[in-house]
Amino acid sequence: MMLDFRSLMSKADLSAVLEPDLFLLESKTSVELEKLSCQWFKTYLYSAFDEEIYFSKNIDFICFRSLPRDDYASLEDEIVDTVSNELSVLKIRDYQKSSRSPNWRFLDIFREITSTTRKIEASSNLIRYCATLRLSWYLYVAEIILSQRFKVLLCFADMQPQENLLAQLSKIVFPDRITATLQHGLYADYQEFETVNVVNYKNHVCDYFLAWGEDTKRLIEKYNKNAHVLICGKPSVFGLPISKRNQAVSCPDILVVTDQRIFQEYNERLVGMAVQVAEKLNVDVFVRFHPSNNKRIIKDKYPTIKELKYIKKDYIILGVTTSMVYEGLVMGYRAFQMQSDLYCPRFPENLIFSDPSGLESLIKSSANQSVAECQSFGKSFIDAVGDSSLNNYRKALLTLQSNAN
Repeated sequence: MMLDFRSLMSKADLSAVLEPDLFLLESKTSVELEKLSCQWFKTYLYSAFDEEIYFSKNIDFICFRSLPRDDYASLEDEIVDTVSNELSVLKIRDYQKSSRSPNWRFLDIFREITSTTRKIEASSNLIRYCATLRLSWYLYVAEIILSQRFKVLLCFADMQPQENLLAQLSKIVFPDRITATLQHGLYADYQEFETVNVVNYKNHVCDYFLAWGEDTKRLIEKYNKNAHVLICGKPSVFGLPISKRNQAVSCPDILVVTDQRIFQEYNERLVGMAVQVAEKLNVDVFVRFHPSNNKRIIKDKYPTIKELKYIKKDYIILGVTTSMVYEGLVMGYRAFQMQSDLYCPRFPENLIFSDPSGLESLIKSSANQSVAECQSFGKSFIDAVGDSSLNNYRKALLTLQSNAN
């Protein structure tokens, strides 16, 4: 199926599609942009949609994920597999493959949409050119997927450019089909704070949003008045087993889960507090670093800490905004949030600390908290886990499939 992209582009919200890309491009120098444009052109010209992805004539669910991460793959599989035995499900991921011959369809699309992309709001023509390259690839992929017969398009994260465009076009071309998106992380309300992360809730375009908990439901509905949000929870936490509380241990070792690199100041302050308290309580401090962190800075500043990659026992978990500190609560750990002025979902006041003495008091006063008590604190962030969450997703997916009939 060949799509009329000139017509479709006039109906789609390109600002929602390209916002993450433009945010990145506007941060680059002219030299960096020239290098990036050459790299992208060569990559897309000699790339193609993976022909080994099998399409059938009648598909209930096309599950599309553009974000390549092992934990994302695991989350998607758990959710989708709740209905894969009885419904026709096609999972599309890792779909971009290198090609020896040029991708002429990509070039055709590039030429076709140039008159439209000249209107993109950007600070330079070079940025518009880069954005046009990206958009041409997104359209090439979307055209292939939309040529298939399916009932429900289930995006993994519909704020991502490729998924956002695919969902928009599906709704325009096939209004009788259903579009839905999963939640891939905890979203904070950034209000007027300038960050690309606002796309997580601002650029929600699917018919349905399958949320982890009430906190996210409120956020999505605040910015999308017509959103249909179904609360399903999160089946499991990648790398974080349910706490097996040993009540005989009043204070296990402390685990600090850091935030991304831009919050380095908070990461260092958090680790510093943890080290002070650990010395008093005679326990060790472990740190699970965010992938973007420069680990050496914190390791050199606090040489007694130990890096942790896999969690195999109980810990006191400390964090600020990273998902794992919230997930720690839901999995039954004694988890506490450091006070900050960052935009993030807030813990209950009785689980927030601002200095070492406050943290020490929280740890001591929580010695007898049960796994169930900790889980109840995190319910607004993640409503259900395990089989309970899987059952919620199964019901939600069957509802989507039924509504598309």
